[in-house]
Amino acid sequence: MERIDHQKEGKWYGRQPGTLKGRQIMVVVLLKCWCLLGVNLIGITNTSRSISPFHQCGTLEDLSRFLETVHYVVNLLPNTPQTQNIWNATLFARMKPTAIFIDAGRGSAVVDADLVTSLEEKQLAGLLLTSHSAAPSLAYAIVELFCDNLNRFCNNLTMRGRVDFNRGY
Repeated sequence: MERIDHQKEGKWYGRQPGTLKGRQIMVVVLLKCWCLLGVNLIGITNTSRSISPFHQCGTLEDLSRFLETVHYVVNLLPNTPQTQNIWNATLFARMKPTAIFIDAGRGSAVVDADLVTSLEEKQLAGLLLTSHSAAPSLAYAIVELFCDNLNRFCNNLTMRGRVDFNRGY
């Protein structure tokens, strides 16, 4: 709750993000290929198969077994019967207490109350939330921004929507 209080006051919580090098990131999305930095990527797809550049791949059924090792989870799941309320207390409890959950998928995939409880009980280190259960579907815009910023990062260009931690916004 301390982080929520800080957010209400317009203050940043003291933890600053570090470098991604050597971290494991789980990308939870139905996709064919991603090109990302020098991190260990774990992919969750609709069928279990090897996909470059992922170091490991699995299906939604494999999701919980990967959660204990990842530092970041990027949720980009669409709204389907298989993905509704998939991010619940059980999955959040499997994550490292130092993990950061990044939700840019459809809000229907996350049980909001379970997410809040996980943050209150410090089961997660942080959250980046771009959608919620009542949000309209704008996932394409988020994916476009993410891909554009990834390209900018790889080419040493200024990223869009960058936060200046010294200014607090």
